[in-house]
Amino acid sequence: MVKKIQAWQYKQYGLHALFEGNVKIALLYFNKALKLDPNLVEVIYNRGNLYSILKMSDKAISDYDLAIKLDPQHYKAYICRGITYLEQKQNAEAAIADFTKAIEVDSNKIQAHVNRANAYSYLNDYSAALKDLSTAIHIAPDRSDSYLNRGYIWVRTGDYHAAVVDFSQAIVLNPDFAIAYLNRGNAYKKLAQTQAALNDYAAVIHLDKTNSKNVVTAYVYRGEILESLGELAAAFSEYDRAIELCPDEHFLQHKRGALLCQFGQLSSALEHYNIAISLDRKCMYCYADRAWVRKNLGDISGAIADWSQVIEQNPENVLAYIERGELYFQSHQLKAAKADYTKAIILEPDEPHFYVVRAEVNLSLNYLVAALKDCDRAIEIAPDFARANFIRTLVKLRSKKMGTAVSNANRSATLLKTEGDLEKLK
Repeated sequence: MVKKIQAWQYKQYGLHALFEGNVKIALLYFNKALKLDPNLVEVIYNRGNLYSILKMSDKAISDYDLAIKLDPQHYKAYICRGITYLEQKQNAEAAIADFTKAIEVDSNKIQAHVNRANAYSYLNDYSAALKDLSTAIHIAPDRSDSYLNRGYIWVRTGDYHAAVVDFSQAIVLNPDFAIAYLNRGNAYKKLAQTQAALNDYAAVIHLDKTNSKNVVTAYVYRGEILESLGELAAAFSEYDRAIELCPDEHFLQHKRGALLCQFGQLSSALEHYNIAISLDRKCMYCYADRAWVRKNLGDISGAIADWSQVIEQNPENVLAYIERGELYFQSHQLKAAKADYTKAIILEPDEPHFYVVRAEVNLSLNYLVAALKDCDRAIEIAPDFARANFIRTLVKLRSKKMGTAVSNANRSATLLKTEGDLEKLK
């Protein structure tokens, strides 16, 4: 009897420590309680919760198993084991089985329906997810989070109108529900209802005093909408506010740089791309955009270095080879240019433009046979490709095959005229 009383006391100490957020102390007391009475179901269940918090999923599941063995009707143990399966083991099927069992134990509690909906959503079974969330709403129609969750599913199905309805109902039930405003704003944005979206994002900024990430997201989305409307100065202001809250987010520095490019302020844009890259050395689009700025500022070697970074991170990025090849060509590094164009051709062998630019390099290197072969391949793919015929004419002229050159020149003139590019032939 004394042991049971001590075990109960340790259980209470553990629950108090858990309530206070002191996980390690709670675990210590739960272990002491179970040493005295190994069949305390609630202690076993709560220790499972502690293990789940500590991301020790195998131990958590073992405790939930034992709790269910001792009490097969333990609704919460099924729920928590299902959540652990879903979130830490990515085993949606096992999670669904547990949530289903919890529903069999008590079908009138919404937690199992909501969590089973999440598991179905993980498997992209949106029809089943919607059914569970609708059941949860029927059981407790005053729960704003159920409408929010169903709104998420409508977004995934692409039904933004239905999503707006559910997010709106969540807001009716909880007028200060910042995350519902954020998601309704996103749905309005998808529906091109820009003013409604701007208003919802403004509400997030006003209401959310605890989650700076949501506020930053709202500023960014407002900036994107204003940018799309051509209100660049206003967009710049929104991005600035986001950066004030999160100066170490590389994508925000990139956005500011991209907007400065639209203002024609390339040197200032370069500074922000530099900051973005210093914050994330793996940001490929940052390197690509900085390469464009460097090229336009005359820093060819810097632009080449940036495209090289893109290629290092993604060796199959065709655009990077083409852009770097062009820069090599401009700086008279002809063999390097040819190597890049060749790599682009290997990756996309049916793109006629790639053969033409390599033909130009081969012509510059006086590799006339190779240049002619490239032109022929480009024309084979696209017979009316004027530039391919024009370069072929130049190759023929240089190789002194004048008769054929004249024929090609006439064809080039016809095609270039069609393209409004006759001056190029002249």
